[in-house]
Amino acid sequence: MALADATLLKIEELKEVGHEQRYREQLMVQEFGLSMTATAVLAAVVSARQGTAFAFIVQLFGLAFLLLLTLHLRNINQDRNEALKLKEKVRESLGFQPIHQNIGGRQRRFISVSAPMMMVWYAVALSAGWTVWTFIEGASLH
Repeated sequence: MALADATLLKIEELKEVGHEQRYREQLMVQEFGLSMTATAVLAAVVSARQGTAFAFIVQLFGLAFLLLLTLHLRNINQDRNEALKLKEKVRESLGFQPIHQNIGGRQRRFISVSAPMMMVWYAVALSAGWTVWTFIEGASLH
């Protein structure tokens, strides 16, 4: 029995949306990891030269970097969520059953937030802390 062209098209759409969602998740993880490494290097440079104009300039660049990182992670997460919603909608229209992604509805103990959302929150908290640190360092410069 051959499938209708509309069904085949929906199956291809499901595959493409699934790939897009997984790509966004991988992008977030890679970007987050590399960015945290870069942030640690910047913090080490600032700590080694603390109290100098050079350190303050590095801190300002670090602040701009973290603010852009936060914005970018948030946007990628929103795209990932939209792809997931579309994937579920297409999957349901085809009558497919999910084979992973917590199909049993089991709740994680103590953590109810997704890892990508926690990455965004961490970037927000780090940006806020870096902002405070930058203002304190800027005020202490002579």
